[in-house]
Amino acid sequence: MNYEVSIIPKHSPLPDILVNKIDSKTNKNITNKDFEFTMYEDEDCTKVIKTVKGNKKKGVAVFEEVTFGTYYIKETKAPKGYKLSDEVVKVVIDDSFATSDKQTKSIIYRNTPLKGGVQTGDTTNVTLFLCIAGGAILVLGFTAYKLKKVSH
Repeated sequence: MNYEVSIIPKHSPLPDILVNKIDSKTNKNITNKDFEFTMYEDEDCTKVIKTVKGNKKKGVAVFEEVTFGTYYIKETKAPKGYKLSDEVVKVVIDDSFATSDKQTKSIIYRNTPLKGGVQTGDTTNVTLFLCIAGGAILVLGFTAYKLKKVSH
């Protein structure tokens, strides 16, 4: 007797978890800034599984090919000019999530700009540099005057 057996995997490729970084005032993805998220085993966020850096062009962070289980995701580095969020998002990947195609679980993480707004441009204190330069010129002038007076 000959039998033909087909083996079909129960689960398709593992899903990704996509974290969208959203500015709470503009409701747009935060781009061109460094940020990162960490995935934990426990709700208290003490057992680290993986940390991923954000994609600066798209304003997202991606945990790729996550196995089935319960995870907790927390922001561990906020974009410059934004408040670090203490929100912990619980994500469950189980049989109800599995389909024939690879899926992406999407999370929205809102960030609040700091009170002074987002800092842009050069923050150098020009007045301080001008005062230092003026003081140096006065000291040099005084020293030159004393040396000229002593040599005559």
